Amino acid sequence: MKLCVTAAAWIAFLSGGRWMGCLVDIVGAGFIGTVAFGSLITVSLTGTDAGTAGLTLSYSVMLLTVFQWAARMSVEVENQVRISLFLCNSFL
Repeated sequence: MKLCVTAAAWIAFLSGGRWMGCLVDIVGAGFIGTVAFGSLITVSLTGTDAGTAGLTLSYSVMLLTVFQWAARMSVEVENQVRISLFLCNSFL
């Protein structure tokens, strides 16, 4: 019975990590969309060149990529710590 409880907890934890990844992707898509529309409005109202708007989009995509990587790695580290603690407790 303990294996079933452990497997259920493991599946719930993995599902939570996947859900967090999807949520970060949705927030990121909203962020990029906001930056894109803001760049279009800025270019049309102030007359700045399109290269600046492109650079802004490029930097925002790079920032979002780093944020997503950090969020996913934090979930992975927490996952590995939980496994280590479970193994240590099972051997003691």
